[in-house]
Amino acid sequence: MNARVIAEEKPTPFFTKIKTVVTGHRFISDDLASPDKLGRTEDVPKSLLGCEIRVDYLRFYGERVWYHFSVNENSVGWIQKKAMVRHYKRLDIKINNIESKTESSATKILQIWSKFVEPETNSQMQFSGIRPEDLIIKAQGLKRTARLINIENLKVIHHQIDRGHPLIIWLSRPKNGRSRIMLVSGYTHHHVYLIDPSTTNLLMPTNQALMGKWRGLGAQAIIY
Repeated sequence: MNARVIAEEKPTPFFTKIKTVVTGHRFISDDLASPDKLGRTEDVPKSLLGCEIRVDYLRFYGERVWYHFSVNENSVGWIQKKAMVRHYKRLDIKINNIESKTESSATKILQIWSKFVEPETNSQMQFSGIRPEDLIIKAQGLKRTARLINIENLKVIHHQIDRGHPLIIWLSRPKNGRSRIMLVSGYTHHHVYLIDPSTTNLLMPTNQALMGKWRGLGAQAIIY
């Protein structure tokens, strides 16, 4: 096979998984894929089956789309979508550089979100002391298309993550009735990935657990 590149695109980097069983030649090593031409396709190496990968680039070779990926920060090659798990996507959001450990959760969430969405304003926005009810105002100052919506099911989450957009959500705390702010960064078939700003931990509740806590607050989320 020797197809030329028709188009290429740099998506929001994300993590996904390779299926445990892949049929057909759906892999191209870095050595066999030049910037303008596709070389020989191969079976996916057995060592990569079931492995989590980071996708950072895609190209259209002929009529097919190929995704460039790395494993443990090492560039490996290109793979077709049919070789990837269908319901598995987690955006590559850096959460280790929170500027202050004493700020509110709302402040921390906006710090993470603003670095991820590439703010449209050139001014230095002050994050300190942001209250949950003021979060949408601050978010719109960074991204004009940000809006607060009510969500009835998980399809909106999947759609936003597939577009490369994280969501800011509120979860209820049954014991004291207070809300808790989280950032949705991905999903699997049965779970969602949440970033907890109070600890910067990556959580993975089930879909059922998420919706159970969410409905008490009217299922509100900030999307853009």
